[in-house]
Amino acid sequence: MRIEYISVGKYRILKNVELTFDHRTGASFLQGIYGNLGISLFAGQNGSGKTSLLSFVAQIFHRLEREPETLPSEFVFEYSFVADDGGNVKCKLSKDENSHCVKLEVENGIKGIIRKNVRGVPILKSGELNYEEITGYLPSNIIVSAFSLHGEYPNPRNNNWIGDRRLDIYDTKNLYGANHFSFPSFSSAIRKLLELKRNNNAAIQTLESLIAGRFTGRVKIAEREVGAEAEWVEFSDEISIQEKNQQIYINDFEMESGSHLLTLANMSSGQKMLFVRLLSILDGIKDNSIVIIEEPEIHLDINWSKQIISVLLGFFSTYRAHLLIATHSYSLLNSVPNNWIFFATHGHFKNPKTSILLGNEASIAHEFFATKPHAVEEQILRFSAKATKRQLEDIFKALGDSGAKYTVFQTLSKKNK
Repeated sequence: MRIEYISVGKYRILKNVELTFDHRTGASFLQGIYGNLGISLFAGQNGSGKTSLLSFVAQIFHRLEREPETLPSEFVFEYSFVADDGGNVKCKLSKDENSHCVKLEVENGIKGIIRKNVRGVPILKSGELNYEEITGYLPSNIIVSAFSLHGEYPNPRNNNWIGDRRLDIYDTKNLYGANHFSFPSFSSAIRKLLELKRNNNAAIQTLESLIAGRFTGRVKIAEREVGAEAEWVEFSDEISIQEKNQQIYINDFEMESGSHLLTLANMSSGQKMLFVRLLSILDGIKDNSIVIIEEPEIHLDINWSKQIISVLLGFFSTYRAHLLIATHSYSLLNSVPNNWIFFATHGHFKNPKTSILLGNEASIAHEFFATKPHAVEEQILRFSAKATKRQLEDIFKALGDSGAKYTVFQTLSKKNK
């Protein structure tokens, strides 16, 4: 799955926005690093339009079956995927400003207006397409792992919803407050995680190294009935089969970290956030999935933030899926080619002007966020502009490597002439 082009007329801060996605790696040494994944990163200051764009993508597929006419803007959404026969299929979803209808065009295939799915069997009008006949041309599913404080993303479907559940929503704000962990069940995701452990998958080794712990192999299970008592058991082939057959839930797992035993119930906020992100994707990702991740660095320390790309590639690089990631983390931004990054400003998007692959924090901050000196830096620079040579030498020794230190160095060099 690869998104090729998006345009949006007017939605929240977005106005006449166009994005063309270039999936080439450019340099030959980058080929093979990212596997089958498509990755697009969205950076920019708060309020620049990142969430507006990504939430609109989610809204398209949330409303497409029952209420396509309620989509709040005209748009074009072009994408391609690899079919079962190995061929590349190009598709285009669109809604123009003069119509409430959404159209689907498949290259060398079907074309028409998507008629909303209603009860009964109404007669199709000329040029209309039933939702059921287009599902094979849509993304397999859309997984959203976001912090939706203001309801930018749709609410999950109710349990009694009859119809397509193509959108999986995991709102990380549910980790906070008295009702934390109000997510869909992670049972199948925990099963998949422990199966990877039993198979000595390299991704598990990456995760265990990051956590500085190891999976003990114990899981907490409960039968699928109201009031069933949970118990801790060793994960086994039998447990895996029972979970697949929906006989049991796997509600938790155990890790050993030094002298401590970690579970989802007692992890730190950073550990819990990392696993909730991982499990939410692992639970549903397929070939031709679109995965939307908002700020995966939340609550993670510098080392863990730096390893986000390692975890994503370790677990998901074999999938032909497209990750859309909004981030402020320089460790993510410097991990992909420039043409995979969109810089957002006032609701518009463009690729970075200069190469930032493996760039340092200062250069990336300058490129994307136009950072201003804080009060301490301002006062030091103001003082250094009038300082004596001896004072400048003291300031230079006291500062860490930074743009400010270089400024002091330049001032000191002038004094030495």
